[in-house]
Amino acid sequence: MKKLICGLALFAFACGGSNANVVNNTAQAAAPATMVVQNSSSQTICYVQLSPSSDSNWGNDQLASDEVIAPGGVREWEITSGMWDVRLLDCDQTPLYQQQGIAVEPNGQAALNFAGN
Repeated sequence: MKKLICGLALFAFACGGSNANVVNNTAQAAAPATMVVQNSSSQTICYVQLSPSSDSNWGNDQLASDEVIAPGGVREWEITSGMWDVRLLDCDQTPLYQQQGIAVEPNGQAALNFAGN
């Protein structure tokens, strides 16, 4: 679907259609951004799930199978701009923190500082 939108945007732009503003907005909505999780707690984060707010399901774990965010650790991911949901879980897959509707601006950064429960 994303390829279709980009293709339509390029087609409209190349043809000089009257939807130039729409093309610009579409390109801006898909701009790169960054999500940062800092672990300021004494707990280890073993799973990080990121998903667009429009998705009804949590995304896959964003950490490698042997990766954790230890106390004092920081990890970042490249995402696209828009609205995002984040859930952090411990090694037993018990939710530690959850936030929905995080607005991430184009070329911006969303920084989440987990301080513990």
